[in-house]
Amino acid sequence: MADELARRGAANVIKNHLRVRKNERVVLFHLGEWPALDLLREVLAEHGAQVTEVDSSRWERTPEAKFDAAIASALKGVSASLYASPDGSGSSGTRAQRLITLIDKAGQVRHLHVPKVSLRTLATSLRADPALMASLNERLTAALSEASEIRVTSEAGTELTVGISRNYPFVSGTGVPRPGAWEGVPAGAVWFFSREVSGHYVADRIAQGSVFAVDPRDLYRNPVHLEFNRTRLSDYRCDDDATLGALQEHLARDPNAGFVGFVCLSTNYLVRNELKLFAHDAMMHGLRIMLGYSNPQLTQAPLSASVWATFHGRRHDITIDDQPLIAKGRFLSEWTEGILP
Repeated sequence: MADELARRGAANVIKNHLRVRKNERVVLFHLGEWPALDLLREVLAEHGAQVTEVDSSRWERTPEAKFDAAIASALKGVSASLYASPDGSGSSGTRAQRLITLIDKAGQVRHLHVPKVSLRTLATSLRADPALMASLNERLTAALSEASEIRVTSEAGTELTVGISRNYPFVSGTGVPRPGAWEGVPAGAVWFFSREVSGHYVADRIAQGSVFAVDPRDLYRNPVHLEFNRTRLSDYRCDDDATLGALQEHLARDPNAGFVGFVCLSTNYLVRNELKLFAHDAMMHGLRIMLGYSNPQLTQAPLSASVWATFHGRRHDITIDDQPLIAKGRFLSEWTEGILP
C-alpha cells in the first residue's frame, strides 16, 4: 500500500502540479539517484514526456558563467522543468536558487521545485490535490480578509499576535507553476506580511535557515524562544549553545535578518504527522514564521533580506479574531466541510 501511495504522489506531482502534456519537452534536474526519482521518471514516461536529464551533483563546483550557459542550453526549446533532490542530500541550495533565477529570466518555462523528496513525502504531503488546496486557500483568505488579528498559543508557551492589514495581499500557494514562473512542493498555504507581529513564539518543530539547520530531535529537547515586537525579533534564547551560536551567526549576516518577512498558514490536508523531513514538516498545520527574506514581489513587504530563517512550533491553537481555526495542530472540521471527503 505504501508503494501505491508513493506512486499516486508521483502522479500528482507530474499530472496535477507540473501538468505535463504528451510529447512535451521537459528537463529533469536531479541530485544523484534514489528511489523517489525513479518513480518520477516512470510517471514522466507514462505521460509521454520527452525528457532530458541533467545531474546536478557537481553544480556547486561549477563556475557561475559556465553554470549559467549550461542551464540556458538545457532550457532551450523547453516548456517545463523539474528539480528534485533527495532527503539527506548535501546542500546545493545556492545553485538551486540560481536555477530558479535563470528560469525566471528565461520567461517561458514553468518550473516545479521538489526538494528533499522521498517515498514517504510522495505517499503523504505530495499526494494532496492542488485543486482542493486552492478551495481551502480561498475559504481561509475570505476569513482573513474580514479579520483584524490572528492569535497563536501553544502548550510550549507560544503567545503571539499577528495583525491583519488590508494594505498587504494574501498570497495563495498550491504548487501549480505558470509559464515563466516557478512553484515548490509540498504546497498548500496562505501567507502574508504583517506590520504587527508581537509576542512570544516557541520553535520546537523547525528552526532552519540559509546557513543553519537544527535537528528536530534537538529542537524538541531545547526549543528556540523568540520574542517579537512590531515585526522585529527583539530577543531570543535557547539552552543549546550550538543552536544559539548558529542563530547568532545567521542574524549577523544581514541587518534585516531579524525582520518578519511573512507568516504562513498551511492548508495541505495530508500533512498530519511529522516525518522529520523539513519540506514536509514545514507544512504541518499551525503558524510558521519566515525571518529575513520576504518575497516582496508577492507579499509587497517593505523590506527583505539576503538570508532567510523559518521557525515552526508544535500543537498550535489558532483563532482568527474570535473564530477558532486550528486546535492542537489540527484544522477544525468546519473549515474543510464541503471541500474534503
